[in-house]
Amino acid sequence: MKSVDLGSQSLLTKAAQDLQNPIQDHSDFKGFEFQGSQATDFAKLLDGWIRGAESNGALTFGYSLTTGKAAEMNPQAPTFLPAREKLQVYPYKSPFSHNISIGLSEDGEKNMLIILNTGSLQGVPEKEVLPYSGNWCIKNIPATLAVSKDVFFNSFLVRPWPTSLGSQVPLLVRINQAAYFEAKMAHAEKHPFNSEFSFRYGKADLAPGIYDFREVSDTQTGDVSWAWSRNSSKSHQDGGSAFHARAEISTASSTTVTAQPAGNKVKIDGTTTLTFKTSIVDFGISQNGSAKIIVKYSFELSLRSILEGGLFMDMPLSCNNVSLDVKIDKTFLQPRSSIENLANDVVSKFRGDTDLQTTADALKDVLQTTGGFVVPGGGTFFYKDPIFNKNRDLLISAEYDG
Repeated sequence: MKSVDLGSQSLLTKAAQDLQNPIQDHSDFKGFEFQGSQATDFAKLLDGWIRGAESNGALTFGYSLTTGKAAEMNPQAPTFLPAREKLQVYPYKSPFSHNISIGLSEDGEKNMLIILNTGSLQGVPEKEVLPYSGNWCIKNIPATLAVSKDVFFNSFLVRPWPTSLGSQVPLLVRINQAAYFEAKMAHAEKHPFNSEFSFRYGKADLAPGIYDFREVSDTQTGDVSWAWSRNSSKSHQDGGSAFHARAEISTASSTTVTAQPAGNKVKIDGTTTLTFKTSIVDFGISQNGSAKIIVKYSFELSLRSILEGGLFMDMPLSCNNVSLDVKIDKTFLQPRSSIENLANDVVSKFRGDTDLQTTADALKDVLQTTGGFVVPGGGTFFYKDPIFNKNRDLLISAEYDG
């Protein structure tokens, strides 16, 4: 049978014409041949079914998850209002083969029902989403729900900080805010030499947009990730060019979000670097030194099961994977112990009951309750085994709940 477009606009105008002129070599009805008005009668039956399904809302491929805390839901979370649904036989490309065939077989194993729903009321892309079917549906996986990375990552997990209160619940972007170190002050005195430094940690009162991730694609491998970085610095000099003391502090904070193909884990890796510099110039003789504190940490999200439409994401209770590296030049003009004590203070902010840990705990609670990702079609399909493909789209095995 010819591909039937179930798009809401073209449904009524094209259905009768398409159904009355079927391409029967694509679906031979087990050898049955229409006689007389049988093709028209069959088309009317299908047309009536389509109209009834549309009027009863049966084509709505929507949420099934409910909550008693509606105020905590994401008002602009990705929605899946049906923009286009296609009943179509897609060309087929066998694994390890360069040949693309129509993919039909007598028992119809390679025939596919493609349901395309765009998120957030977006239009249907002009370019065909699936040029061929390949391994999307095999015997032990009757169907696959494919959620674009633009929906799962860009519109959900790493979405930008909300522009107004109450418009959205910030998710992984909250990690960037909580782990951000900002240089506040550097002070130097030339005689006797002295230097002081200060910084602000976590939840800085800055424009929300500075915490947003950007999508990054490796030009050689094509691997996709999401990255954020922010730097700051302060400096002070006491004296002129011939005789002076100088102190400088700089910070660099970064976060990377990655997902491995064929896996179900999302990894969040963060690095914070604090660099301190001191220098003194006296009668043409200068002494310069630096000290560096590097803290690395990571979280891991595991996509588990889909219950009642909600994608369950497991997250460790604590950020235990924290490393500290301290590098101090011999010519640094402060006691080594002062930097080591400062380093212990810095790394403690990534462990225990801190802004970062509190944020991680709150994030886990949101992702597992009212702010979680809702998979459309709950109650119609059984879902299991969520994984990512090479493009970082989310693929979920589906079975019809009939």
